[in-house]
Amino acid sequence: MKIKFAWKERAFWLKLGFPAALVVIALVTGFGIYQYQRAHDLRERMEQTYRRAFMELSDDVSGVRSELAKAMVISDRTEMVKRSSAIYRMADGAKEHLGYLPMPEEEMVNTEKFLSQVGDYCAVLAVEHLEGSPVTQEESAHMRDLYQYAKGLEESLGQMDLKLQRGEIALWDAGQQAGKTATVSGEWKSVEEDFQEYPSLIYDGPFSEHLLNRSPIALESLETVRAEDARNTVRELLGNRANVLTFREECEGRIPCYYYAGQGPDGRQLSAQVTKAGGKLLWFLDARQPYEIKIDMDTAKSSAQEFLHRARFGEVEESYYEIKGNIATINYAALQDGVILYPDLIKVRVAMDNGEVLGMESTGYYMNHQTRVFPEVTVSQEEAREKLSAAVVPEQCRAVLIPLESGKESLCYEWKVRMEEEAFLVYVNMNTGEVDDVLMLIESPEGTLTV
Repeated sequence: MKIKFAWKERAFWLKLGFPAALVVIALVTGFGIYQYQRAHDLRERMEQTYRRAFMELSDDVSGVRSELAKAMVISDRTEMVKRSSAIYRMADGAKEHLGYLPMPEEEMVNTEKFLSQVGDYCAVLAVEHLEGSPVTQEESAHMRDLYQYAKGLEESLGQMDLKLQRGEIALWDAGQQAGKTATVSGEWKSVEEDFQEYPSLIYDGPFSEHLLNRSPIALESLETVRAEDARNTVRELLGNRANVLTFREECEGRIPCYYYAGQGPDGRQLSAQVTKAGGKLLWFLDARQPYEIKIDMDTAKSSAQEFLHRARFGEVEESYYEIKGNIATINYAALQDGVILYPDLIKVRVAMDNGEVLGMESTGYYMNHQTRVFPEVTVSQEEAREKLSAAVVPEQCRAVLIPLESGKESLCYEWKVRMEEEAFLVYVNMNTGEVDDVLMLIESPEGTLTV
Protein backbone atom coordinates (compact mmCIF):
# COMPACT_ATOMS: atom_id res chain seq x y z
CA MET A 1 0.00 0.00 0.00
CA LYS A 2 2.81 2.41 0.81
CA ILE A 3 4.46 1.75 -2.52
CA LYS A 4 1.25 2.40 -4.45
CA PHE A 5 0.71 5.62 -2.53
CA ALA A 6 4.23 6.84 -3.41
CA TRP A 7 3.64 6.22 -7.10
CA LYS A 8 0.27 8.01 -6.97
CA GLU A 9 1.91 10.95 -5.19
CA ARG A 10 4.68 11.13 -7.78
CA ALA A 11 2.15 10.96 -10.61
CA PHE A 12 0.18 13.79 -9.05
CA TRP A 13 3.21 16.08 -8.85
CA LEU A 14 4.31 15.15 -12.36
CA LYS A 15 0.89 16.14 -13.68
CA LEU A 16 1.01 19.37 -11.73
CA GLY A 17 4.68 20.15 -12.52
CA PHE A 18 4.53 19.84 -16.31
CA PRO A 19 1.94 22.63 -16.86
CA ALA A 20 3.74 24.79 -14.27
CA ALA A 21 7.03 24.29 -16.09
CA LEU A 22 5.36 25.34 -19.34
CA VAL A 23 4.07 28.49 -17.66
CA VAL A 24 7.54 29.32 -16.30
CA ILE A 25 9.15 28.71 -19.69
CA ALA A 26 6.52 30.88 -21.38
CA LEU A 27 7.07 33.69 -18.88
CA VAL A 28 10.85 33.57 -19.22
CA THR A 29 10.61 33.43 -23.00
CA GLY A 30 8.12 36.30 -23.07
CA PHE A 31 10.29 38.42 -20.81
CA GLY A 32 13.30 37.70 -22.98
CA ILE A 33 11.39 38.69 -26.11
CA TYR A 34 10.19 41.86 -24.38
CA GLN A 35 13.73 42.80 -23.32
CA TYR A 36 15.05 42.07 -26.81
CA GLN A 37 12.30 44.14 -28.43
CA ARG A 38 12.89 46.98 -25.99
CA ALA A 39 16.62 46.98 -26.76
CA HIS A 40 15.84 46.83 -30.48
CA ASP A 41 13.44 49.77 -30.19
CA LEU A 42 16.09 51.74 -28.28
CA ARG A 43 18.67 51.08 -30.99
CA GLU A 44 16.15 52.14 -33.63
CA ARG A 45 15.39 55.40 -31.83
CA MET A 46 19.07 56.15 -31.33
CA GLU A 47 19.76 55.37 -34.99
CA GLN A 48 16.96 57.70 -36.08
CA THR A 49 18.25 60.49 -33.81
CA TYR A 50 21.78 60.19 -35.16
CA ARG A 51 20.53 59.87 -38.72
CA ARG A 52 18.50 63.07 -38.41
CA ALA A 53 21.51 64.92 -36.96
CA PHE A 54 23.70 63.68 -39.84
CA MET A 55 21.15 64.81 -42.44
CA GLU A 56 20.79 68.25 -40.87
CA LEU A 57 24.58 68.56 -40.65
CA SER A 58 24.82 67.76 -44.37
CA ASP A 59 22.12 70.31 -45.21
CA ASP A 60 23.82 73.04 -43.17
CA VAL A 61 27.24 72.36 -44.72
CA SER A 62 25.68 72.48 -48.21
CA GLY A 63 24.13 75.82 -47.29
CA VAL A 64 27.48 77.16 -46.07
CA ARG A 65 29.17 76.07 -49.30
CA SER A 66 26.43 77.67 -51.41
CA GLU A 67 26.49 81.00 -49.56
CA LEU A 68 30.30 81.13 -49.66
CA ALA A 69 30.14 80.65 -53.41
CA LYS A 70 27.78 83.60 -53.74
CA ALA A 71 29.94 85.73 -51.43
CA MET A 72 32.95 85.09 -53.67
CA VAL A 73 31.42 86.93 -56.62
CA ILE A 74 30.00 90.07 -55.00
CA SER A 75 31.49 93.30 -53.73
CA ASP A 76 28.28 95.02 -52.64
CA ARG A 77 28.45 95.77 -48.94
CA THR A 78 24.71 95.31 -48.25
CA GLU A 79 24.58 91.99 -50.07
CA MET A 80 27.68 90.80 -48.22
CA VAL A 81 25.92 91.46 -44.91
CA LYS A 82 23.10 89.13 -46.01
CA ARG A 83 25.47 86.40 -47.17
CA SER A 84 27.72 86.64 -44.12
CA SER A 85 24.74 86.47 -41.76
CA ALA A 86 23.39 83.40 -43.55
CA ILE A 87 26.79 81.66 -43.40
CA TYR A 88 27.09 82.40 -39.68
CA ARG A 89 23.63 80.95 -39.00
CA MET A 90 24.21 77.78 -41.04
CA ALA A 91 27.72 77.18 -39.69
CA ASP A 92 26.39 77.49 -36.15
CA GLY A 93 23.66 74.95 -36.97
CA ALA A 94 26.21 72.60 -38.53
CA LYS A 95 28.39 72.78 -35.43
CA GLU A 96 25.40 72.00 -33.21
CA HIS A 97 24.37 68.98 -35.31
CA LEU A 98 27.98 67.77 -35.45
CA GLY A 99 27.91 67.66 -31.66
CA TYR A 100 24.92 65.30 -31.73
CA LEU A 101 26.83 62.60 -33.63
CA PRO A 102 28.10 59.68 -31.50
CA MET A 103 31.80 60.51 -31.79
CA PRO A 104 34.36 61.59 -29.18
CA GLU A 105 35.14 65.31 -29.28
CA GLU A 106 38.80 64.73 -30.13
CA GLU A 107 37.84 62.88 -33.35
CA MET A 108 36.22 65.95 -34.87
CA VAL A 109 38.24 68.82 -33.40
CA ASN A 110 39.48 70.09 -36.80
CA THR A 111 36.01 69.99 -38.34
CA GLU A 112 34.50 71.83 -35.37
CA LYS A 113 37.28 74.40 -35.54
CA PHE A 114 36.54 75.04 -39.22
CA LEU A 115 32.80 75.47 -38.63
CA SER A 116 33.44 77.75 -35.64
CA GLN A 117 35.88 79.94 -37.53
CA VAL A 118 33.90 80.22 -40.77
CA GLY A 119 30.77 81.19 -38.83
CA ASP A 120 32.47 83.63 -36.51
CA TYR A 121 34.56 85.20 -39.28
CA CYS A 122 31.40 85.90 -41.28
CA ALA A 123 29.66 87.31 -38.19
CA VAL A 124 32.53 89.77 -37.74
CA LEU A 125 32.35 90.70 -41.45
CA ALA A 126 28.61 91.33 -41.20
CA VAL A 127 29.13 93.78 -38.33
CA GLU A 128 31.98 95.56 -40.12
CA HIS A 129 29.98 95.99 -43.33
CA LEU A 130 26.93 97.18 -41.41
CA GLU A 131 29.16 99.89 -39.94
CA GLY A 132 30.22 100.99 -43.43
CA SER A 133 33.42 99.05 -44.16
CA PRO A 134 33.83 98.11 -47.86
CA VAL A 135 34.34 94.57 -49.14
CA THR A 136 38.08 94.04 -49.60
CA GLN A 137 40.09 91.75 -51.87
CA GLU A 138 41.51 90.04 -48.81
CA GLU A 139 38.00 89.12 -47.65
CA SER A 140 37.16 87.75 -51.09
CA ALA A 141 40.32 85.65 -50.98
CA HIS A 142 39.35 84.29 -47.55
CA MET A 143 35.90 83.43 -48.93
CA ARG A 144 37.48 81.45 -51.78
CA ASP A 145 39.65 79.48 -49.35
CA LEU A 146 36.72 78.78 -47.04
CA TYR A 147 34.61 77.73 -50.02
CA GLN A 148 37.13 75.07 -51.08
CA TYR A 149 37.16 73.53 -47.61
CA ALA A 150 33.35 73.68 -47.30
CA LYS A 151 33.05 72.01 -50.71
CA GLY A 152 35.40 69.23 -49.61
CA LEU A 153 33.43 68.68 -46.40
CA GLU A 154 30.16 68.58 -48.36
CA GLU A 155 31.58 65.94 -50.71
CA SER A 156 32.86 63.81 -47.81
CA LEU A 157 29.46 63.91 -46.12
CA GLY A 158 27.83 62.94 -49.40
CA GLN A 159 30.09 59.90 -49.72
CA MET A 160 29.32 58.86 -46.14
CA ASP A 161 25.61 59.23 -46.82
CA LEU A 162 25.84 56.83 -49.77
CA LYS A 163 27.64 54.28 -47.60
CA LEU A 164 24.99 54.66 -44.91
CA GLN A 165 22.22 54.04 -47.43
CA ARG A 166 24.02 50.95 -48.75
CA GLY A 167 24.53 49.61 -45.23
CA GLU A 168 28.31 49.65 -45.59
CA ILE A 169 28.76 51.74 -42.43
CA ALA A 170 26.70 52.55 -39.35
CA LEU A 171 26.27 55.74 -37.40
CA TRP A 172 27.27 54.13 -34.12
CA ASP A 173 28.74 50.94 -32.68
CA ALA A 174 25.38 49.25 -32.12
CA GLY A 175 25.02 49.06 -35.89
CA GLN A 176 27.77 46.42 -35.97
CA GLN A 177 25.29 43.99 -34.46
CA ALA A 178 23.44 44.12 -37.76
CA GLY A 179 26.52 42.95 -39.65
CA LYS A 180 27.99 46.34 -40.48
CA THR A 181 31.75 46.52 -40.17
CA ALA A 182 32.49 50.24 -39.83
CA THR A 183 31.10 53.43 -38.36
CA VAL A 184 30.97 57.09 -39.34
CA SER A 185 33.50 57.67 -36.59
CA GLY A 186 36.04 55.62 -38.52
CA GLU A 187 35.24 57.41 -41.78
CA TRP A 188 35.74 60.79 -40.12
CA LYS A 189 39.50 60.33 -39.87
CA SER A 190 39.91 61.30 -43.53
CA VAL A 191 37.75 64.40 -42.97
CA GLU A 192 39.98 65.50 -40.12
CA GLU A 193 43.06 64.92 -42.27
CA ASP A 194 41.60 67.21 -44.94
CA PHE A 195 41.50 70.04 -42.40
CA GLN A 196 45.08 69.59 -41.20
CA GLU A 197 46.24 72.11 -43.80
CA TYR A 198 43.38 74.49 -43.05
CA PRO A 199 44.87 78.01 -42.96
CA SER A 200 44.70 80.11 -39.80
CA LEU A 201 42.39 83.11 -39.70
CA ILE A 202 43.57 86.05 -37.62
CA TYR A 203 40.67 88.40 -36.97
CA ASP A 204 38.79 90.01 -34.11
CA GLY A 205 36.52 87.17 -33.06
CA PRO A 206 36.20 84.55 -30.30
CA PHE A 207 37.35 81.70 -32.55
CA SER A 208 40.32 83.52 -34.00
CA GLU A 209 43.41 81.33 -34.11
CA HIS A 210 45.29 83.25 -31.42
CA LEU A 211 42.35 82.73 -29.05
CA LEU A 212 41.85 79.07 -29.91
CA ASN A 213 45.48 78.42 -29.06
CA ARG A 214 45.06 79.67 -25.49
CA SER A 215 45.81 77.22 -22.71
CA PRO A 216 43.13 76.39 -20.10
CA ILE A 217 43.56 79.05 -17.42
CA ALA A 218 42.00 77.05 -14.60
CA LEU A 219 44.42 74.14 -15.09
CA GLU A 220 47.68 76.01 -15.60
CA SER A 221 49.14 75.47 -12.11
CA LEU A 222 47.90 71.88 -11.58
CA GLU A 223 50.18 68.85 -11.67
CA THR A 224 49.76 66.05 -14.21
CA VAL A 225 48.02 62.92 -12.88
CA ARG A 226 48.23 59.31 -14.05
CA ALA A 227 45.45 57.66 -16.07
CA GLU A 228 44.43 55.40 -13.17
CA ASP A 229 44.28 58.33 -10.75
CA ALA A 230 42.20 60.28 -13.26
CA ARG A 231 39.76 57.35 -13.47
CA ASN A 232 39.20 57.66 -9.72
CA THR A 233 37.64 61.06 -10.43
CA VAL A 234 35.01 59.37 -12.59
CA ARG A 235 34.39 56.67 -9.98
CA GLU A 236 33.89 59.30 -7.30
CA LEU A 237 31.31 61.22 -9.34
CA LEU A 238 29.49 58.43 -11.20
CA GLY A 239 29.57 55.67 -8.61
CA ASN A 240 28.84 52.15 -9.89
CA ARG A 241 28.23 53.42 -13.41
CA ALA A 242 31.97 54.03 -13.75
CA ASN A 243 32.75 50.33 -13.28
CA VAL A 244 32.19 49.69 -17.01
CA LEU A 245 34.67 52.38 -18.08
CA THR A 246 38.05 51.34 -19.41
CA PHE A 247 40.94 53.52 -20.50
CA ARG A 248 40.95 53.96 -24.28
CA GLU A 249 43.52 56.59 -25.19
CA GLU A 250 45.24 59.87 -24.38
CA CYS A 251 43.78 62.92 -26.12
CA GLU A 252 45.76 66.00 -26.98
CA GLY A 253 44.46 69.40 -28.07
CA ARG A 254 43.61 72.51 -26.10
CA ILE A 255 42.95 70.44 -22.98
CA PRO A 256 45.00 67.20 -22.86
CA CYS A 257 42.85 64.41 -21.40
CA TYR A 258 42.46 60.72 -20.71
CA TYR A 259 39.51 59.15 -22.56
CA TYR A 260 37.42 56.34 -21.01
CA ALA A 261 34.48 54.44 -22.49
CA GLY A 262 32.39 51.35 -21.87
CA GLN A 263 29.00 49.70 -22.12
CA GLY A 264 26.80 48.74 -19.21
CA PRO A 265 24.94 45.41 -18.83
CA ASP A 266 21.76 47.12 -20.04
CA GLY A 267 23.49 48.21 -23.25
CA ARG A 268 23.85 51.87 -22.35
CA GLN A 269 27.01 53.56 -23.60
CA LEU A 270 29.11 55.60 -21.18
CA SER A 271 32.12 57.79 -22.03
CA ALA A 272 34.18 60.43 -20.25
CA GLN A 273 37.27 62.60 -20.49
CA VAL A 274 39.40 63.60 -17.49
CA THR A 275 42.05 66.31 -17.72
CA LYS A 276 45.67 65.26 -17.37
CA ALA A 277 46.32 68.44 -15.40
CA GLY A 278 44.65 68.06 -12.03
CA GLY A 279 42.46 65.07 -12.95
CA LYS A 280 39.30 67.13 -13.47
CA LEU A 281 36.22 65.67 -15.16
CA LEU A 282 35.98 67.64 -18.42
CA TRP A 283 32.88 65.90 -19.74
CA PHE A 284 30.95 62.69 -19.55
CA LEU A 285 27.95 61.30 -21.40
CA ASP A 286 25.59 58.54 -20.34
CA ALA A 287 23.51 57.45 -23.35
CA ARG A 288 20.50 56.30 -21.32
CA GLN A 289 17.28 57.56 -22.90
CA PRO A 290 14.46 58.57 -20.48
CA TYR A 291 11.02 57.75 -21.86
CA GLU A 292 8.87 60.04 -19.72
CA ILE A 293 8.91 63.05 -17.42
CA LYS A 294 8.24 62.29 -13.76
CA ILE A 295 10.08 65.10 -11.93
CA ASP A 296 9.81 68.89 -12.04
CA MET A 297 12.58 71.34 -12.95
CA ASP A 298 13.28 72.23 -9.31
CA THR A 299 14.17 68.58 -8.65
CA ALA A 300 16.30 68.45 -11.82
CA LYS A 301 18.16 71.61 -10.80
CA SER A 302 18.74 70.24 -7.33
CA SER A 303 20.32 67.09 -8.82
CA ALA A 304 22.53 69.19 -11.08
CA GLN A 305 23.61 71.46 -8.23
CA GLU A 306 24.45 68.48 -6.01
CA PHE A 307 26.57 66.95 -8.79
CA LEU A 308 28.48 70.19 -9.36
CA HIS A 309 29.08 70.49 -5.62
CA ARG A 310 30.58 66.98 -5.51
CA ALA A 311 32.70 67.87 -8.55
CA ARG A 312 34.08 70.84 -6.54
CA PHE A 313 33.17 73.58 -9.00
CA GLY A 314 32.66 76.10 -6.22
CA GLU A 315 29.88 78.68 -6.24
CA VAL A 316 27.81 78.66 -9.43
CA GLU A 317 24.65 80.37 -10.65
CA GLU A 318 21.99 78.75 -12.82
CA SER A 319 21.39 80.47 -16.13
CA TYR A 320 18.91 78.99 -18.62
CA TYR A 321 17.75 75.50 -19.51
CA GLU A 322 16.16 73.48 -22.28
CA ILE A 323 14.29 70.16 -22.24
CA LYS A 324 14.70 67.82 -25.22
CA GLY A 325 14.00 64.11 -25.34
CA ASN A 326 12.99 64.11 -21.67
CA ILE A 327 16.46 65.41 -20.73
CA ALA A 328 17.01 68.86 -19.21
CA THR A 329 20.22 70.66 -20.22
CA ILE A 330 20.91 73.30 -17.58
CA ASN A 331 23.54 76.02 -17.98
CA TYR A 332 25.56 77.18 -14.98
CA ALA A 333 28.20 79.91 -14.65
CA ALA A 334 30.74 80.57 -11.92
CA LEU A 335 29.95 83.27 -9.39
CA GLN A 336 32.42 85.74 -7.84
CA ASP A 337 31.51 88.55 -5.44
CA GLY A 338 27.92 88.42 -6.66
CA VAL A 339 28.97 88.73 -10.32
CA ILE A 340 27.89 85.97 -12.72
CA LEU A 341 30.87 84.91 -14.85
CA TYR A 342 29.29 83.84 -18.13
CA PRO A 343 32.60 82.81 -19.80
CA ASP A 344 33.04 80.15 -17.07
CA LEU A 345 30.22 77.96 -18.38
CA ILE A 346 29.19 74.45 -17.30
CA LYS A 347 26.37 72.40 -18.88
CA VAL A 348 24.63 69.60 -17.00
CA ARG A 349 22.20 67.03 -18.51
CA VAL A 350 19.57 65.62 -16.13
CA ALA A 351 17.12 62.79 -16.83
CA MET A 352 13.58 64.00 -16.21
CA ASP A 353 12.31 60.59 -15.16
CA ASN A 354 14.43 60.12 -12.03
CA GLY A 355 16.83 63.09 -11.75
CA GLU A 356 19.93 61.10 -12.71
CA VAL A 357 22.73 63.25 -14.12
CA LEU A 358 23.40 61.90 -17.63
CA GLY A 359 26.06 64.31 -18.77
CA MET A 360 28.26 67.28 -17.98
CA GLU A 361 30.52 69.51 -20.11
CA SER A 362 32.87 72.10 -18.59
CA THR A 363 35.30 73.19 -21.33
CA GLY A 364 34.31 76.86 -20.97
CA TYR A 365 34.86 76.74 -17.23
CA TYR A 366 38.36 75.28 -17.36
CA MET A 367 39.41 77.43 -20.32
CA ASN A 368 38.42 80.67 -18.59
CA HIS A 369 37.96 80.32 -14.85
CA GLN A 370 40.16 82.45 -12.63
CA THR A 371 39.76 85.04 -9.90
CA ARG A 372 38.96 88.30 -11.66
CA VAL A 373 39.98 91.80 -10.63
CA PHE A 374 36.95 93.85 -11.55
CA PRO A 375 37.39 97.46 -12.68
CA GLU A 376 35.88 100.20 -10.58
CA VAL A 377 32.23 100.78 -11.48
CA THR A 378 31.70 104.29 -12.83
CA VAL A 379 28.14 103.94 -14.19
CA SER A 380 25.28 103.55 -11.70
CA GLN A 381 22.37 101.20 -12.19
CA GLU A 382 20.06 104.19 -12.60
CA GLU A 383 22.31 105.64 -15.33
CA ALA A 384 22.44 102.28 -17.10
CA ARG A 385 18.65 102.09 -17.04
CA GLU A 386 18.52 105.21 -19.20
CA LYS A 387 19.92 103.13 -22.05
CA LEU A 388 16.71 101.12 -22.12
CA SER A 389 13.86 102.04 -24.42
CA ALA A 390 10.87 103.72 -22.80
CA ALA A 391 8.74 101.03 -24.46
CA VAL A 392 10.15 98.17 -22.34
CA VAL A 393 9.31 97.06 -18.82
CA PRO A 394 12.42 96.20 -16.75
CA GLU A 395 12.00 93.01 -14.72
CA GLN A 396 15.44 92.23 -13.31
CA CYS A 397 18.98 93.62 -13.14
CA ARG A 398 22.09 91.57 -12.32
CA ALA A 399 25.85 92.12 -12.35
CA VAL A 400 27.49 89.87 -14.95
CA LEU A 401 30.74 89.39 -16.82
CA ILE A 402 30.19 88.63 -20.51
CA PRO A 403 32.58 87.48 -23.26
CA LEU A 404 33.00 89.83 -26.22
CA GLU A 405 33.65 88.84 -29.82
CA SER A 406 37.21 90.16 -29.46
CA GLY A 407 37.91 87.57 -26.76
CA LYS A 408 37.93 90.23 -24.03
CA GLU A 409 35.45 90.39 -21.15
CA SER A 410 33.03 93.13 -20.13
CA LEU A 411 31.54 93.88 -16.70
CA CYS A 412 27.89 94.75 -17.31
CA TYR A 413 24.45 95.29 -15.90
CA GLU A 414 22.23 92.54 -17.30
CA TRP A 415 18.77 94.01 -17.69
CA LYS A 416 15.95 91.56 -18.34
CA VAL A 417 13.19 93.56 -19.99
CA ARG A 418 9.88 92.80 -21.64
CA MET A 419 8.10 94.42 -24.55
CA GLU A 420 4.57 93.08 -24.81
CA GLU A 421 5.01 89.29 -25.19
CA GLU A 422 8.74 89.35 -25.99
CA ALA A 423 11.61 89.24 -23.46
CA PHE A 424 15.16 90.55 -23.97
CA LEU A 425 18.49 90.82 -22.16
CA VAL A 426 20.29 94.16 -22.49
CA TYR A 427 23.92 94.38 -21.37
CA VAL A 428 25.07 97.87 -20.35
CA ASN A 429 28.79 98.32 -19.64
CA MET A 430 29.42 99.39 -16.02
CA ASN A 431 32.37 101.58 -17.05
CA THR A 432 31.42 103.11 -20.39
CA GLY A 433 27.64 103.15 -20.11
CA GLU A 434 27.44 101.74 -23.63
CA VAL A 435 25.27 98.77 -24.64
CA ASP A 436 27.67 95.87 -25.26
CA ASP A 437 25.09 93.32 -26.38
CA VAL A 438 21.37 92.56 -26.70
CA LEU A 439 19.88 89.06 -26.66
CA MET A 440 16.34 87.90 -27.25
CA LEU A 441 14.86 85.32 -24.90
CA ILE A 442 12.87 82.46 -26.43
CA GLU A 443 10.63 81.25 -23.61
CA SER A 444 8.57 78.06 -23.83
CA PRO A 445 7.41 75.20 -21.57
CA GLU A 446 10.58 73.34 -22.69
CA GLY A 447 12.88 76.05 -21.35
CA THR A 448 14.46 79.39 -22.16
CA LEU A 449 17.04 80.02 -24.87
CA THR A 450 18.87 83.16 -25.99
CA VAL A 451 19.40 84.33 -29.58
